[in-house]
Amino acid sequence: MKTITTKLALILTLSLSYASIAFGSNHNLTSDTILSNFGMQNIEYSYKITDHWTIGLTGASTSRHITNNGIELNGNSYGGVARYYIDPAFLNDSWYLMGSATKTNFDVSINSGGTQYNGKSDDMMAAGGGYHWFWNSFNIAFGGVISNPSKIELKDVFGNRYKDEFNTNIGLELKIGGKF
Repeated sequence: MKTITTKLALILTLSLSYASIAFGSNHNLTSDTILSNFGMQNIEYSYKITDHWTIGLTGASTSRHITNNGIELNGNSYGGVARYYIDPAFLNDSWYLMGSATKTNFDVSINSGGTQYNGKSDDMMAAGGGYHWFWNSFNIAFGGVISNPSKIELKDVFGNRYKDEFNTNIGLELKIGGKF
């Protein structure tokens, strides 16, 4: 997935350089810094389809394990996202609403007391909102997200559940990027 994400970023950057001449600032390429700080490489490309609506593609992967309280996460995801901006998108600072659908392929595991517990992520739908600041081409978005998979259950080979679960239903996004 890392090579797919890298190739996508390169293709988008090259095509956006040409497209920006013809179409102005209708494109935005961002990365979520919160996910990046936890070791998840991620990218989001959005295209302005109307003054207030954008649609886009997302991709994320972990080339190394992400650990949270001894629980390890490894894998990748890709999906689509739509945003509605109260003020014109990519022009003014604005509140936004967001919806997304993501195909995930994350493995979750922990070794506790000599027993290995494993789980797998489900595909997810998410909704959220926040505020997006724009300065020429540089921009920052901060918001909250609620998603449908409330938890990833970890089980051993006999089907016994681990006491804690990997909760993914509420999160924050802090995206930094550039518009083209």
